[in-house]
Amino acid sequence: MRIASTKLYGIIAAICTEHKVQFKKMTKRERQVLKLVVEGHSSQSIATELNISKNTVGTHRKNITRKINLKTPRETVLFALAFDMLE
Repeated sequence: MRIASTKLYGIIAAICTEHKVQFKKMTKRERQVLKLVVEGHSSQSIATELNISKNTVGTHRKNITRKINLKTPRETVLFALAFDMLE
């Protein structure tokens, strides 16, 4: 188990280093949306939670994808962990 946690820490540290600039480019609202996406919320749920339209959530999601340039859900979750976006 310790080997797995050490490996995970290394992956998260690498993501933090590689994506620091992209994280800084994200707006506060994009960070809120990303956090909720990673927690498993639907676009409609996010819209309700943040009091914005579902279309606005879609726009934020597209902007997030463009800014952080991550391809898989796994990478996205690791990104959120690396920048302490999850509780």
